[in-house]
Amino acid sequence: MDFHQWSSLQYGLTCAFGFATANHVMLHGSWVFTIVARRPVKQTEFPDDGVQKIHGVGLLIGLLLIGAFTVGTAMITIQMLAQ
Repeated sequence: MDFHQWSSLQYGLTCAFGFATANHVMLHGSWVFTIVARRPVKQTEFPDDGVQKIHGVGLLIGLLLIGAFTVGTAMITIQMLAQ
């Protein structure tokens, strides 16, 4: 396996792992929000499901942006090293 095949494999695995992580966070977003909201302030009342979904979607978008930045930086670095 040469360098280009290996980097393509790593890219594919990184994308698959990122998709799986984003999907996991999206499916468990209300649980994550409940745990995060309950810990620091000891709340007994929580926002309705609509607000929790908005927070979950915001978290998902944030994770996707971080992942895209990481993958983009890795691709640029690999291209610079290959030249």
